[in-house]
Amino acid sequence: MGSVKWKKIRTTRCPVRVDTALLTSERGAPQLGEHNETIEEEFGLNIR
Repeated sequence: MGSVKWKKIRTTRCPVRVDTALLTSERGAPQLGEHNETIEEEFGLNIR
C-alpha cells in the first residue's frame, strides 16, 4: 500500500458505555484495504 502519512483528525467519540465507562481506543480505523490479505488468507479466499 505504499507509505502512509498519518494525520491526526478529530472525530466524534464512541457512544457506547460499559458499566458507565466510556470506551476509548488509541487506534483509529484501518485504512481501506489494510487487512484484505490477512482476511483472504484466513478464510481461504483467492480473489486476486
